[in-house]
Amino acid sequence: MTDSNQNQKILLNVYTRRSLIGLSLFFAVLSLCVLGWYIDNVDGLITGALSAIFLVVAVALYMRKRESRVVTVQLDDLAKTFVDEAGAKHLGVIRLLAQRYGHKNYEKIQQEARRKHSIQADEGNFIFVEVIPILAENHDSLIVTGHLEGHFHVLRCKSPAAANAIAALLLHLRDLEHENPHIYLSWSEGHPLAYALKYAFFGEGGTAPVIREILREHEREPDKRPIVHVA
Repeated sequence: MTDSNQNQKILLNVYTRRSLIGLSLFFAVLSLCVLGWYIDNVDGLITGALSAIFLVVAVALYMRKRESRVVTVQLDDLAKTFVDEAGAKHLGVIRLLAQRYGHKNYEKIQQEARRKHSIQADEGNFIFVEVIPILAENHDSLIVTGHLEGHFHVLRCKSPAAANAIAALLLHLRDLEHENPHIYLSWSEGHPLAYALKYAFFGEGGTAPVIREILREHEREPDKRPIVHVA
């Protein structure tokens, strides 16, 4: 295990929200205007509108791919203690359970996660991970703090995009422990297209597939990637 005080720099895709939305709207309006010169029937207008939406999403995703930032992950003393304790037990497997910030019934959430993912009590406890949403656009450092909620261990951080924050934390723990941590999530309810649009514009959406894609882009070797469980 390396020194847990060492800061890990992770390259993640991020975006500038105002420039992203502004440019996307500009392309949408421009596309509709251009198409309007050539289209004079209802079917054509529908086709033009769908084309404009496709262009907006394409531009948004392209900007997310082009803009990147080095994120420094830092754990406070209690967070390091939680990780060290988990790494010293149960074959060194660190199990993180992601949940929305503000949900306080940790016992119920843990029992439901054990049932969904078939993790028995003798296989170890979860460390909860909560991302507090913020609107800051210049967020170069991810500060992870440890909290005791009864007897439950909780890691909290603030980020404009939950998936990016969780992926950065997973890569940081992997490098500290030299073992791949496990993250447990639930499938989001809703249409996949709606979540794709939310992620393109606001950094939100289906968290599990986005985390998986960030990890895939950052680590080309499958055996070296943190493990994402979804149920």
